[in-house]
Amino acid sequence: MLPIQTTIPGRIQQAAQLTLKNWQVFVLFPVIVYVIAGLLLAILATMGIVSLVTTTSIYNPGAIAATVGLGIVITAVINVIASLVSAIVPLQASNMVHHDQK
Repeated sequence: MLPIQTTIPGRIQQAAQLTLKNWQVFVLFPVIVYVIAGLLLAILATMGIVSLVTTTSIYNPGAIAATVGLGIVITAVINVIASLVSAIVPLQASNMVHHDQK
């Protein structure tokens, strides 16, 4: 187990050392998750704009509201999932590093 630092500068220094040593898990993995989520959201946004233009051309207010509402819900769900995945992996990795596991 790593010794627990009692001072704030010691904890910051230890966190920086662990981050540099394990940068793939702490930096690269969340970036990959957010790039995938961003690409998915870009594709869905393009499809949503096309759907919104089509719905607007027939002027159905209920369909317009449903299209916008569904887009907001899908965006929120994708962002929450990406945030959870991006947070869980580094937290698990830091726990394993703290307990001297590979």
